[in-house]
Amino acid sequence: MKRMILTGLALSIMALTSSCGGTWDTSNAQQSSAAISASTPASEIRLFSGDYPSRPYKILKKHLLVTVNKSTALHPSPTAEMVKKKMQTEAAKLGGDAITFATKSSVRIGLASWGVREGKGTVIQFTD
Repeated sequence: MKRMILTGLALSIMALTSSCGGTWDTSNAQQSSAAISASTPASEIRLFSGDYPSRPYKILKKHLLVTVNKSTALHPSPTAEMVKKKMQTEAAKLGGDAITFATKSSVRIGLASWGVREGKGTVIQFTD
């Protein structure tokens, strides 16, 4: 009986971990009409830890917030690079050229995740 319970538990864990993707993510950004004419690809959007005073810009999203989560305790934790890519993708959806005041958190356990890492910043579009 004990062996059957342990086998069932092991199979359940395997099914849960194999059916879920390694990570999932969220964002508070919504695509804008400016994104249709955006010329900066997501991979070229730069993140700055402070302001960007050398070029004029307008703010598209003051408080961009993205999260990258891991699905189970057995999956690897989200990396800073994963958060950066998610921030770049969301900024591109908004038509942004860069992200200022960008921060990335360390990994922590969240309410609905075994590991979560957040990214925050301000999405800007150059006006010159």
